[in-house]
Amino acid sequence: MSNDQLAGIEGIYVLVDEYDAFPNNYLTQHMTAKGHNINWEDTAVGRTFRSFWATTKSLATDSIIRRIFITGISPLSLSGICNGFNVGRNLSFDKRLAGLCGLTRSDLEDALKRICENPADCDRYLSEMTSYYNGYHFCIGEKVGTVFNTQTCLGYLQCRIEGGRPNLVDPENSEISEDALRMFFAASPSAVQDFETAMRHEKHGRHIPFEYGLFRLNFTLRDLVC
Repeated sequence: MSNDQLAGIEGIYVLVDEYDAFPNNYLTQHMTAKGHNINWEDTAVGRTFRSFWATTKSLATDSIIRRIFITGISPLSLSGICNGFNVGRNLSFDKRLAGLCGLTRSDLEDALKRICENPADCDRYLSEMTSYYNGYHFCIGEKVGTVFNTQTCLGYLQCRIEGGRPNLVDPENSEISEDALRMFFAASPSAVQDFETAMRHEKHGRHIPFEYGLFRLNFTLRDLVC
């Protein structure tokens, strides 16, 4: 970003990535009459976490912090775990931001022109990334351009720069917390069914789509028990 683009920006902007990686580590499988517990409730960890976000909210209210952007957050983490910051809006499926969570085709075309001497390699590499890393659609009810998975594409490009051969079928990617996965599988048959659906293919080899109309944008730990 050039200095001219930054010239009109004033104040503090807070960017938080993988926000839910921390709270996911404190989820437990233990069941009580009230449902699942969270290990940090009424602990120094929980109080510190809530205090941080309550302070952030206060500074934003006073316009000291102009904007706060939080990515890598699940609806579970929005459901009361950090109620010190209850002024956020879920913009995950906002059409204006549909391209924010990935790379566009033009992004990759520009990158490939910089690293490839042979135009034929550019076309081949882009075709591979399109086949394996494209298709993410972050908008409900409207058609927008799909985006590529950022991490897998960057790993692919780095591998090509180093002269290696990328693993297209099973690339390295961000991992979901094992505690969170274990809790989902143990407590929610519907979560297991969704995972099984994601792995099935129809007769033409295409993945069987989810019934997105049935997805809930907000839920609690208790809702995971079926």
